[in-house]
Amino acid sequence: MSVAGIICEYNPFHNGHAYQIRQLKEVFGMEAVVCAMDGHFLQRGEPALLHKMARVQMALLSGSDLVLELPALYATRSAYWFALGGLSLLSGTGIVTHLAFGSETTDLTALQKTAQSLAHPSEAFKIALKTHLSSGASFVAAQAAALEDLRSDRKGGAASAGQDLQALIPHLPNDRLGLSYLQVLAEKQYSLEPILIPRKGDAFHQASPTPGTDLASASAIRRLLRNAGPDPGLPLAPGMLESVIAYLPPASLRILQHYPFRLVFPEDLEPVLLHMLRRSSPEELLRLPDMTEGLENRIIDCANTAVSLSSFYEMLKTRRYTLTRLQRAMTHLYLNYTVDTARWLPQGTPYLRVLGCTAKGRQLLQKMKTKSRLPVITRTAQLNRICHEDAHARNAWELEVRSSRLYALLQNPDGKGPAPQEEHQIRPFFLP
Repeated sequence: MSVAGIICEYNPFHNGHAYQIRQLKEVFGMEAVVCAMDGHFLQRGEPALLHKMARVQMALLSGSDLVLELPALYATRSAYWFALGGLSLLSGTGIVTHLAFGSETTDLTALQKTAQSLAHPSEAFKIALKTHLSSGASFVAAQAAALEDLRSDRKGGAASAGQDLQALIPHLPNDRLGLSYLQVLAEKQYSLEPILIPRKGDAFHQASPTPGTDLASASAIRRLLRNAGPDPGLPLAPGMLESVIAYLPPASLRILQHYPFRLVFPEDLEPVLLHMLRRSSPEELLRLPDMTEGLENRIIDCANTAVSLSSFYEMLKTRRYTLTRLQRAMTHLYLNYTVDTARWLPQGTPYLRVLGCTAKGRQLLQKMKTKSRLPVITRTAQLNRICHEDAHARNAWELEVRSSRLYALLQNPDGKGPAPQEEHQIRPFFLP
C-alpha cells in the first residue's frame, strides 16, 4: 500500500494544501495520506492561528486520512530538528512509504545531491562553513555560501558539473526545508521515497494574494484575517470571512465560522514576552537552546528599550540572528524550553500520538498496531504509562502539556470565552 507522509502546520489549511493532497492521490497514486502536524507553536517561532484540533478537522475534511502530532520538542526548532522529528515520526509508523513536500524548485535530483553533501560533508565544506559563520552570516546563509564556494571551486571541471552544483544551492523557504528533509533521509537511512510537488501560487511569505488566484500563501491569509475587524481575535462572523473565501476549502471556512475562541496572532505574545524579557537575567537566557554567548546581553538591552515586540525584533536582528531564529528563542522562553529539554532531540520522536483520522485512517491504525516501531497513542492514559518508564517520552509530554496551557491563555485572555480543554482531555477526532 502506497502511503504518503506530509510534515505540516496547516496554519490554516488552504487551497494549496488541498492541491498537494489531490496531486498525491490523483497523480502519484497514493492510497492514503498521513500528516505529521505541529501542535500549538510552530517552526517559525509563532503561535498557531487556531487550536490544533480545529486544524486537524480542516485537514481530515479536505483529504488527509490520518493526523499524528509532531511534538513541540521538534515543532519549534530549526529546520534540521523539525525535519528529524517529522521523519522519525513518519518512519516510525511502519506504514508510510513516501515523503511528500512542496518546493520552489522542480529538480529533486539536484536537492538530493546537495543533501548528500550536507549529510556527509567534505573537509572543504566544513572549512568554508566555519569561515562564513565567523564572518557573521546566519547558519542558513553560511551553508548556502559554503555550497557556492564548492560550486566555484569546480568551475574548471565539466560544464554539466558546474550547472548541477549551481542548481543545488537553495535560497527559497520550501527549498531549504525540503533540503533538510532530504539531508535527514540521507543521514538516518529512513526508507521513505521522496515526492517533490512544485509549489503553485503565491510565494511562501507573500504578504498579499495575487489578484485572480485562489492559491494565496498562509502568511497572506493570516494577514487578511488579522485585518478582518476591529478585534481580529474575536470569533469571525461570516461577513468577516469574505476576504479569505477564495483561498480556503469549504471545510476550513466552516470551521472558522464556528470557531469558539479568539484567533491567535504573534502580536498576542507581546505583553508577556516583554515582561519576561525585562525580568530575565543573562544566566536565564543562556539556558535557552541556540543562545550563543553574547546574544543574551544584547536581548536584554533591546528588551529594556523596546516599546513593542516588532521594534524589539527590529533592533535585535542582524545577518547572523535572523528574525525566525529570534522568534524561536522567544517561543522557547515563553514555553520554558531549555537546553535540558532539548538534550533528547537526537533520539527522534518517542511516540505516535493520534490527533484524528478518517475511516481509511482507522485501517491505517490497525496496520500500525503490528508494524509501528513506536507506541501508538489514542488515549492519554496510554501516554501516562509510557512516560512512567521512558524519560524521553516524559520530557516531550511535559512540554506538550505546558505548551497547551500557555496557548490557552492566548485563546481566552480575558476569561470571557469558553475554557479550552486541558491537554489530557483532548480526544482524537474521528471522521465517519
